[in-house]
Amino acid sequence: MGSLSVELCRRASQSVLERLKLSKNLE
Repeated sequence: MGSLSVELCRRASQSVLERLKLSKNLE
């Protein structure tokens, strides 16, 4: 269970970073 939660957190963080990069590119 712990490993699954860690993977979800990593995926979530990666998606957030991608969104931030996209927003910066738009600006």
